Amino acid sequence: MLALLKPSPALTRPLTRPLARSLATSRPTAMPLYICYCPDYPDNVEARLKVRDAHLAEATKDKETGASVFGRAYLSDDVATHSPGAPTANQIPGMAGSFMVLRHPTLEACWERIKADKYWTGGVWDKEKLRVHEIIGADVDDTIKIQ
Repeated sequence: MLALLKPSPALTRPLTRPLARSLATSRPTAMPLYICYCPDYPDNVEARLKVRDAHLAEATKDKETGASVFGRAYLSDDVATHSPGAPTANQIPGMAGSFMVLRHPTLEACWERIKADKYWTGGVWDKEKLRVHEIIGADVDDTIKIQ
């Protein structure tokens, strides 16, 4: 009966590599990634469209430097069509915020970029609801192609 309580040899042998290393999913040389959830103030499409070109110009620069990995406007549920491509005329009033994945050396640097954005300074994003969180990178990050 006591023999049943002894752990098996497989459970008592040391791990061949440290557990922390086996859980690491990003290369140590890459800058951290941050997910940015940036909801608009309600019924604010006019403010969004007023500064949209300036916002997109800065986003293009960020893409060229590698600071921006991905970014899109997201739609309110009542106009979402699940169709690919640019927003249709009936979707533009349904733009409800922005979703971005940014690459910066620190959380503070990411927040500096957010606060310099035309959507922040132009009163588009709801500053109380905007959230930025570090996310874990993965080896596939460099191979993901999003249309």
